[in-house]
Amino acid sequence: MKKFITVALLAAVFAIPGALIAADNQRFAPVDPKAYSPPQQEFAKLMSVGPRARIRPRSRNSPSS
Repeated sequence: MKKFITVALLAAVFAIPGALIAADNQRFAPVDPKAYSPPQQEFAKLMSVGPRARIRPRSRNSPSS
């Protein structure tokens, strides 16, 4: 049991800092919408309108679908 706890703590010591560093780094730089190609601009426009254009938090009692 002592060996298991030691291994678990060592794993946590090595895993947690790596996860925190990865969370801070941005994978890709943001792209300016003016640099989009015409098909990308059309797609971005379609995504910004309609029933899913705005994210609303669900209440706890609302159905999941």
